[in-house]
Amino acid sequence: MKKILLLFFTVFCFQKSFSQGIPIGGWRIFAALEDVVAIADAGDKIYCASHIGLFSVDKTDHSFQQYSKATGMSDVGISTIAWHENTKTLLVAYINSNIDLLTPNGVVNINDIQQKSILGDKTIYQIVMDGNTAYLACGFGVINFDMVGQQINDTYFIGDNGATSAVTSVAILNHQIWAQMATGLKYANLNSPLLSDFQYWNFVPTPKKSLALVAFNNNIYSLQNDSVMRYAGGVWQLVIHHQGDSILRLKANANHLIISERKKNSTDSSQLFAYNKNFSVAQQVYMGNVIGTNPDLVEDIADKAFWAGDIYGGLFLFSKNNSGEKLVPNANHYNSASAFAEKNNTVWVAGGLIIGTNYTYNPSGFYSFANEQWYEHDRFTYPALDSVLDIVSVAISPDNTQVYFASFGWGLVQYTLANNQVQVYKNHNSALQAANGDGTKVRVADVNFDSQGNLWMTNNIATKPIVVKKADGTWKSFASPQTNTLMKLIVDKNDQKWITTIQQGLVVYSSGADIDNTSDDQYRVLTKGIGYGNLPSTNVTAIAEDKNGQIWIGTDAGVAVVYDETQIFSGEDAQQIIVTNPTDSIANYLFAAETVTDIKVDGANRKWVSSSHGVWLMSADGITQIYHFTKDNSPLLSNIVYAIGINNSTGEVFFSTDAGMCSFKSDATTGGDTNSGVYAYPNPVPHNYGGTVAIKGLVNNASVKITDINGQLIYSTKALGGQAVWNGQTLQGTKTASGVYLVFATNDTGTETVVTKILYDK
Repeated sequence: MKKILLLFFTVFCFQKSFSQGIPIGGWRIFAALEDVVAIADAGDKIYCASHIGLFSVDKTDHSFQQYSKATGMSDVGISTIAWHENTKTLLVAYINSNIDLLTPNGVVNINDIQQKSILGDKTIYQIVMDGNTAYLACGFGVINFDMVGQQINDTYFIGDNGATSAVTSVAILNHQIWAQMATGLKYANLNSPLLSDFQYWNFVPTPKKSLALVAFNNNIYSLQNDSVMRYAGGVWQLVIHHQGDSILRLKANANHLIISERKKNSTDSSQLFAYNKNFSVAQQVYMGNVIGTNPDLVEDIADKAFWAGDIYGGLFLFSKNNSGEKLVPNANHYNSASAFAEKNNTVWVAGGLIIGTNYTYNPSGFYSFANEQWYEHDRFTYPALDSVLDIVSVAISPDNTQVYFASFGWGLVQYTLANNQVQVYKNHNSALQAANGDGTKVRVADVNFDSQGNLWMTNNIATKPIVVKKADGTWKSFASPQTNTLMKLIVDKNDQKWITTIQQGLVVYSSGADIDNTSDDQYRVLTKGIGYGNLPSTNVTAIAEDKNGQIWIGTDAGVAVVYDETQIFSGEDAQQIIVTNPTDSIANYLFAAETVTDIKVDGANRKWVSSSHGVWLMSADGITQIYHFTKDNSPLLSNIVYAIGINNSTGEVFFSTDAGMCSFKSDATTGGDTNSGVYAYPNPVPHNYGGTVAIKGLVNNASVKITDINGQLIYSTKALGGQAVWNGQTLQGTKTASGVYLVFATNDTGTETVVTKILYDK
């Protein structure tokens, strides 16, 4: 099935003006680009595919262009790519066997293989172009694909008796097609009347298992362990033998047979050899920065240069003098994330991930995103992080001098911004304790500050699982009633701690006026049942406080709200919200069928809610659905969303999924008590602009009126937090004319007013 996907408006913003961010309603994908799986030569540029990202680099000026679901691609998770010169098309094969064609006229999606009912492996391992035909080596056989007609011509099932069988490499030689299989090679004449009939294919055994297959100088060549074998005259001949070394990749072009290898028992990076047709070495390159196990290779014959794509380091250019240059756009180095925090327009990300309470031993560390640039903080930049894994939460100090990260198993990480120093706290230098029954691990599950600058954290399965690092630097720990399986933690406006547990409800704790005086401490455990907390479930999975001081609680049976947090120790229960499905008019509790994974509150007090079925934006009261994003109706990378983060300065909402990170530019920011630095953007509004105009820096929930230069009212709205949006239309829904428009904004009391201008060029 062929689908043409037009490039979104965000193409221009994301690819050409990345430093300007994205417009309201736009998306962008934050893909790690250093885990390169395939590269392709497109003449004037090189395309480079990572596991979830794709970019190109111009050979002349080394400028970059990125491609993703935010720019019109249909999927994520790339297995391989190939360039077709005649149609100027890049064929992109995804891990799930979906296919995109990046053509000069946009993206064409071919999902026939993905949708076809084939038992077993449907992976597309390799693509070889021959004229206007692409041959795809697949987990079930070979696909014949017409690059001009943009359709599948035929499928060759060439296993025993026509069964499906994995073909991991193909080669075309003298009107013959060769296929690499687990048991050996098969070949057939391309002029045969019915290649889909396995009987037209001939079997050729190999001395050892074939790992790669190429056609070069009128012969078929096979990579077999540390050797390259040539099939000629019905026999195999040894042509290259690097005894004991690991030959990683075999490629070929009109002039050279190319291999990359790693020396036996060596930790050094790989080398590249380009062989002439007589198997003399035309060029040898030491690829000092390429450390991957199977780097993809492209030779630029005109420049006598080589491009290498490395699964651990990115894309490298080895030029005539053999010097290696790394060429990768600025991007996050890892695809995982479990929590976000923002202050002063800098977003901090906890890069680890745990599944339930299981360690994943994720080494991602933490990263920050500021001024449209990513900055990495991991074991390669800070030796202190070498033994710190599974960083799962983040909190920024009120004075913005330090950022703290919870490591589920390896303690608390303190990062000081002034000197970029890292300090790790464990059970030997703090009040943290090792996990009961797992004495080598110090499980810090979450961190958060109170209004006095004290840092609170949950010390999962410790004897005293509630821990505080006080503002004066001293430490204290506290027991917890009924359970020590504490996980997520928030501190409300009254400095009460709300803590989720593993299947045992919600713990609310108040340390009273004096942290050191335990006589005024209060505890309450919320579970199911009226008078006991009235939660939908004791499996509490998410928690957030909104701008009205209400506590929103996510469980595996929906959402409940504590409407008066000040009365929680006086018996206040949670309440579930009843909503009506607009499709069938059936009333039910909010998200009753969902396991909520996260809840975040935006600048307009609206609720972002995630689960394994995507992410929702709900109105402030939770009754009205504003958005429901899934991977099928938006550029969201996956329906399995682990965490949400909001940049309150810009309104950008970040999503961590099991396929990586992405973001959506929402229309709400956090407003202040006063108007501050009010401006509109874009301003001037460019000709034929069809997007939204935003007015930023407003007092919280300001009333906004837009008039023409003569004072005639054009539009009226209410700010969403600190930002108002205008679609460029009048109150009657007609387009505005070119000209200057005045924006008047004021708070409810009229004590905060501001006027700004917008120049509209229609």
